[in-house]
Amino acid sequence: MDTMDKKELRFVDGPPFVSSDTLHYGHILVAMTKNSIQRFFKMNGFEFKDEPGFDCHGLPIEMKVNQALGLNTREDVLKYGIAEYNSYCKYIIQKYSGSWEHIYESIGREPDYSKQYKTMDTNFMESVWWIFNQLWKKDLVYRGYRIMPYSYASSTPLSNFEATQEYHEVEDQSIYVKFPIMDNPNKKFIAWTTTPWTLPSHFALCLNPDADYVEIKPEGTDEIYIISEFSIKKLLGKKKKYEVVNKKKGIEYEGVEYMQPFTYFEQYRSNGAYSVQCDSFVEINPSKVVGTGIVHMSPAFGEDDMNVCIDKKLLTIEEIGDICPVDANGNFTEIIKEYYGMNIFDANPLIIENIKSNNLLVKKELYKHSYPFCWRTDKPLIYKAVSSFFVKVTDIKDRLVENNKKINWVPEHVGKSRFNNWLENTRDWGISRNRFFGTPIPVWVSDDGEEMISIGSIAELEELTGVSDIKDIHLEFVKDLTIDSKQGKGKLKHCGDVLDCWFESGAVPLARLHYPFENADYFDKQDYLCDFVCEGIDQTRGWFYTLNVLSVALFDKPAFKNVIVTGLILADDGKKMSKRLQNYPDPAGIIDEYSADALRLYLVNSPAVRAEPLKFNKLKVAYNHRKLHQLLNSLNFYLESCKTYYDKTGKDIDSMMYLKSTNDMDIWIMSKLGDIVSQIDKSMKEFKLSGVLTYIMVFIEDITNWYIKLNRERMKGKYGEEELIISLSVLKFTISKLCIILHPFAPFTTKTMYQELTMKDITNEKYVSKDEFNVNYDSIRKMELLQNIILTYRNIRDESTTHTNSKKGILNAKILVCDEQTKDDIINVSDYIKKEINILNLEVIHDKNIMKYHILPDVSVIGKKFRKDRNLIITDLVNTYNKLLKELGIELFKETISINDEYLKFDSSIDVSKYEGENYKTKIVGQIAFLTDFTVTKEIEDLFMIRTLNLHVQQFRKTCGLKVWNKINIKIDTDNDNLNGIIERYKDKIENILGSRLLDDKDKIDIDKIIDTKDTTIEDIKLSITLITI
Repeated sequence: MDTMDKKELRFVDGPPFVSSDTLHYGHILVAMTKNSIQRFFKMNGFEFKDEPGFDCHGLPIEMKVNQALGLNTREDVLKYGIAEYNSYCKYIIQKYSGSWEHIYESIGREPDYSKQYKTMDTNFMESVWWIFNQLWKKDLVYRGYRIMPYSYASSTPLSNFEATQEYHEVEDQSIYVKFPIMDNPNKKFIAWTTTPWTLPSHFALCLNPDADYVEIKPEGTDEIYIISEFSIKKLLGKKKKYEVVNKKKGIEYEGVEYMQPFTYFEQYRSNGAYSVQCDSFVEINPSKVVGTGIVHMSPAFGEDDMNVCIDKKLLTIEEIGDICPVDANGNFTEIIKEYYGMNIFDANPLIIENIKSNNLLVKKELYKHSYPFCWRTDKPLIYKAVSSFFVKVTDIKDRLVENNKKINWVPEHVGKSRFNNWLENTRDWGISRNRFFGTPIPVWVSDDGEEMISIGSIAELEELTGVSDIKDIHLEFVKDLTIDSKQGKGKLKHCGDVLDCWFESGAVPLARLHYPFENADYFDKQDYLCDFVCEGIDQTRGWFYTLNVLSVALFDKPAFKNVIVTGLILADDGKKMSKRLQNYPDPAGIIDEYSADALRLYLVNSPAVRAEPLKFNKLKVAYNHRKLHQLLNSLNFYLESCKTYYDKTGKDIDSMMYLKSTNDMDIWIMSKLGDIVSQIDKSMKEFKLSGVLTYIMVFIEDITNWYIKLNRERMKGKYGEEELIISLSVLKFTISKLCIILHPFAPFTTKTMYQELTMKDITNEKYVSKDEFNVNYDSIRKMELLQNIILTYRNIRDESTTHTNSKKGILNAKILVCDEQTKDDIINVSDYIKKEINILNLEVIHDKNIMKYHILPDVSVIGKKFRKDRNLIITDLVNTYNKLLKELGIELFKETISINDEYLKFDSSIDVSKYEGENYKTKIVGQIAFLTDFTVTKEIEDLFMIRTLNLHVQQFRKTCGLKVWNKINIKIDTDNDNLNGIIERYKDKIENILGSRLLDDKDKIDIDKIIDTKDTTIEDIKLSITLITI
């Protein structure tokens, strides 16, 4: 990656909306992911600036302020005063943004707050003006009417990608309406609608020109209905009878005039309104019939409606505003006198009743469908004609698609499929908002709308208005400034709208630097505006989109080089997390209970870093908490072992002795560490966090439950002082390197551990390099074999009825393998197997003949191709080839015979029947057979008693506060002859296991040296254990 060569990773923080003083899990996931990447690259020598941003403008903050001030409508805000309103917005922003600092600190993110940006900063807003002005100069901005998603609850249009963020399943009252033909009122077009409130502004009916329509006469009426031939059952039901009077193509009805249900726009009839129009946008699907194949058109509330009505010259684009009878708050205007001032949805029942009373209602029915809602107010959206400035995204669509191919999307499919598909179907972007707290659109317009000028800087505004020392360009500071017309049209006035806040978000890479007023050459030699961004999957149609629209429009380059897309975090039941429902645990409480690091490990190692949804599971946070404690326990074991050695010898452990080790276990653990470093380094430099922590979690298990456990006696000095020093040196090396590897993901725990271990600050350390290791892959392979064998034997014990307790020895065990190398590998580690599994006698046998090979037919493939002859072919093929296989053997068969692998395949099985004894149980795993003799002999029972006795003694030592290095004598007293006999026969062995001398009745015991005595029971045998100082 060329980014790596520059030793700089240019990161841009996606600005969250500042409308709360708390962070939700989505924020936390993204923050932790960003920080893990930041720490990794910084430890690899990269400059990585985390300069946080805050999205200040737009609906989120205005809704918060409206609630605080008790304002409900646009008129309420105007009455309150724009200046006072915006001032309160700024106050809320400052209040909430300041409270995030300690939250970020608590989860391990370390942004540079001295370099933070806010989209409400004047410098930021000026750069946004410059960007808009550049698009204006490139003829990529126009003003016009478009049907846009509209939030009446917040009195503003939304962009198409905002409208797709929130859908609800709803049931709407739909109706079938009659439209009587002017010259023959008994004959009626039937149209279906789910929006009765649009009927007062009805303008025309539209039919598909090529579709078949029928004129039917339902039984019991003289009326004739005109509908699509596929809609009859939908309209009348399956049982109602009817007569087909006529059948025509849709085009044959074009121009037919009819009577409309409301007459508010009757003046447009002379233009062709209230006559049938034809257009192919009317879809008729025989397999999924919806409606009647006749669309009622209201050009102010439907994109197709508007386009057809304008194309057919029923009205002009300039007249769209005149025929829109719904105001900014979703209420009918005075044009619709009957429902003036009513909310359109409240008026629906009254409109339906009106239709019914005029005998124009065929029927009504509930219609269940998915409908867009405002993502901030949770109120239904409407589609409404709005005058807006638009960015001509369709003009740069091909360049957007092409530049997207240069981006490293993680996961890849989000960019190649989801984002690419969105770009392929992109539409022009409406960027005007009828709001107050935002960056004003820098356009001044004449009264007749014919002259417009775009402003690109504060200096230019000062020059053209004659106003100097402008410090703020929010609406209250610019709305009353005027500019002299160059066409003699008097004064140009501000257009009155503010920019879509997503436009500001898309401007972040430039505007945070006050580009181009400062840092003018920053992007000159860059192929991307930044190297790395990370946000949630919802930003595919949001921030990721607007970033690239502006970057491609301005520079024809992608906005970012690498992007990690995170998934949604849901409640544990799969539902959306909701403060109202309180269906998720408080993040602060989770951090207090389990630590921020445990939460980081859970989230950053979850499907959420692969853009997949995650059902939050508190138990998995707890699991990661335990894994961190497991690692801490390994550190404590090391520190305690070092203290024991120092107390005994007065010397410290030589930390560099690991370099001299030739021990197989040491070579394995260091090789395994080197191997995961290589894999982590590759994944992280490709920004693929998924799976990285799995390597680390497995390695923590390798240290604690394999390396330390299998080397405990060595670390206690049983095999000499040098082996003790080497093994502890290896352990220190391993834990210290693992702390560095884990630090980007668990910064708090690893910083503390590393300080205790090395007396150094881990944040000053370089990341571990694979070049620090001489990886022995043969050692890794052998250890994996040992681990698999031990795990298999643990399963074998669990499945037994007599040996589930690991203290009960297994008398005999045989391991059968097919190849010589595996046999040698197992023999080399057989002592570990015997000790860990408690096997008295272990035999490893190599016999290649236990593997039996067969040739099997692919029945499904043969069956499809040969059908009737399949049984004969299967029998002949299999018998012939299996006979050859038996005669030639597998090696010679493969060398001399070729089989059609489309029809046949090799299969194998292991047959160890000749090795099975009377008491043996067989388990086959892969190409290894395990034969286990569970016979319980006197020796097995005696050794079980010895192990159990040792457990009781060690627990008693711990209770008495004795350390490993405290040497003592032990006396066992019991009346049980069997236990006394065991102690007598195995005295040397017991003393070796206990690490203490066993006293008997012949030994004189000084009562003052007795530490304590404990009465206990083992297998129903009563005994007492006495610990005595030497």
